[in-house]
Amino acid sequence: MSTTAPPPPHLPPASFSVAASYILAYSAHHGVQDQSRAAFAAALMLPSAGRIQPTVRLFASRSPSSDNSDIPSASPVPGAPVWGHDVRQLDRLLTLSCNNFIQSLLSSTVFEPGIPCNACGAWIQGAFAILGQARADLQVVTGALMARNPELGFLWLGATLLGIHDFVLDRMRALFYPVDLTLAGWTDTLMSFIQEPVGDPSPNNETITRADEARLLFLSQSIDHTQPPIVPFQPFGLTAIADCNLEVQEHARCRSSYALYYSDWIWDCRDRAHAPTPQCPLTLLDKRVKGKTLAEDHPDRLASQHAGAGVGGYKADGQVKKAVELLEHVVGTSKQEGGGLETADDSQILVDYSHMDRESDASEAITRSIFIWLRGTDGFPIAEREIREHEWINNLDESDDESASPEGDGRSIGAKGNATVGSWIARAVTYRRDSFY
Repeated sequence: MSTTAPPPPHLPPASFSVAASYILAYSAHHGVQDQSRAAFAAALMLPSAGRIQPTVRLFASRSPSSDNSDIPSASPVPGAPVWGHDVRQLDRLLTLSCNNFIQSLLSSTVFEPGIPCNACGAWIQGAFAILGQARADLQVVTGALMARNPELGFLWLGATLLGIHDFVLDRMRALFYPVDLTLAGWTDTLMSFIQEPVGDPSPNNETITRADEARLLFLSQSIDHTQPPIVPFQPFGLTAIADCNLEVQEHARCRSSYALYYSDWIWDCRDRAHAPTPQCPLTLLDKRVKGKTLAEDHPDRLASQHAGAGVGGYKADGQVKKAVELLEHVVGTSKQEGGGLETADDSQILVDYSHMDRESDASEAITRSIFIWLRGTDGFPIAEREIREHEWINNLDESDDESASPEGDGRSIGAKGNATVGSWIARAVTYRRDSFY
């Protein structure tokens, strides 16, 4: 006679809502709701971590203790899910997590509007001089980085928990990250000067800032300016409107102001039968036509103003402090003596600027890059002769001055020769009045 117990009845897998309630109930029962939020932030960064390093470092979780006064005791009643009450926010966060350029969101922390390209190196070195004073203290560094963009600060929390923050910081210091306008628009993140609106012009103005000139070139999709600059910092100075391209001259004195605005989200599907409608081409948009808020106009957009509150469980104004305390609770990093995170109100921060070196900062490379984008096709106006002859820009065309092979050796019509001739023909066709190369 067999004594084997009958197999348990087959149970279908739990639905998404039921599975989410299990996690909430488990976290509430064990008092680890804060750690659950931190784990979710780290999980969102796992795809990025996999592209950076073959293995992922995870911190051991610390059990909550009754004498820990830094973290409020968890409620025994399960609250809302980590992503909030709107399940669509989870879809958006997962979509963001899989984006190849999520590092751009983190790296854009170093961008500051209004800083010109020829001074950006000093800005970056100064910022990292401050971060360098406390780089060993994850609380201070993470708090400082999150404070620059609290709405997306949970990404820095996840990056720190996975140990990839140093990699991101190194690329950020070298400005080695792409400017992704699609991701920037979807998350309402300022990554580049090109996203800022064109300044309101005066009808009597004879000049335009080079930053606005660049914006109008891109917004009008001028030839050779259909892609945005690859560097985030703006060119310095002014340009005479008469020296600008025709596309810029057409709009430089317009009463309307122009800027990039988020339009919609389009999936690039594999199944052609379900292919979305083509995206509208980039056009000049009058910013005055925008009536509703972005969240009202575009429900498909990542609600970045609520993303931090959803992932961290706290409003943006308190998210940074709470997340820094949470980092200490999860990781066990050291805190300032006396408890709490020191702020500017608590003490003076002594910064060591002895390692700053203007000769090796990023200003030269950034300046050369933005002026190649701005003047590489039509040349420099005569009024910009001093800029063109500056040592940072004076060697732009050294590789095109001579063919790779001497004339008449049978090899001068090779690929390099054709490239040189093509460049010469293009310049002859697009030669602008009172310009030079």
